[in-house]
Amino acid sequence: MLRLIRDDIRVHMRAYRRSKGHLPTPALKEIRQTRTERLLQWHAENGHEIVIFTDEKIFTTEEQYNCQNDKLYAQTSHEAKEKVPRVQRSHHPSYVMVWWGVSHQGVIPLHFCEKGLKTGARVYKEDVLQGVVKSLNTTFFSGQKWVFQQDSAPAHKAKTTQEWPRRHVPAFISAEDWLSGSPDLNPFAYKLWAVLEDMACRKCHNSLDSLKRSLVKAAAEIPLETMRAAIAEWSEGLQACVEAKGGDFEWHYYK
Repeated sequence: MLRLIRDDIRVHMRAYRRSKGHLPTPALKEIRQTRTERLLQWHAENGHEIVIFTDEKIFTTEEQYNCQNDKLYAQTSHEAKEKVPRVQRSHHPSYVMVWWGVSHQGVIPLHFCEKGLKTGARVYKEDVLQGVVKSLNTTFFSGQKWVFQQDSAPAHKAKTTQEWPRRHVPAFISAEDWLSGSPDLNPFAYKLWAVLEDMACRKCHNSLDSLKRSLVKAAAEIPLETMRAAIAEWSEGLQACVEAKGGDFEWHYYK
């Protein structure tokens, strides 16, 4: 029955998962709408071409698999197991934290972070900001005007972390201007991480070195036009948030 619904051109339906999201309070909605309107105004004046979007994500050596979206049709469960091997899971797989930056002009190489970065402002500042971002002034951008973006993770909102870009980069989107709990406004969350993970983690890796090599290779193979298209959609997300009056929005799921 499900296959008939999917394949019948007269119906042309597909199954979609129910998504999860934050339940913002009225006060939070007001804050989100105000900040989004400011970002939209900033975008109208400056555009997205000068912004470098950044984010961090944990990758494990395990195969990444979505049981909801990857169905196998077979007559029996035994037949299904013979066609496709079981997805292996362990209690404590090896993992690495990856920092990445992309802009309309190009892509910053992946940076493999120290453990503990997820919650530590000091490590984030020393490992990423000092170790990677600072040099972009003279290497990647070579004296050009650019804007640094980071989300509102605890390590990013710390006073010392917010003070660093004021002294070392031409401009940045501060924690007071970025919307907390809004992954739909970051090109990584709504597009790029999924593309990278699909390319690099289709199989289980037997070591962290294998995982890192696969991630680096996949990142280099993603076309620049894919990056630019994801970045260009940023303003659409801002507009969707304004139209939702700061409430929940999932504009990219329906494209």
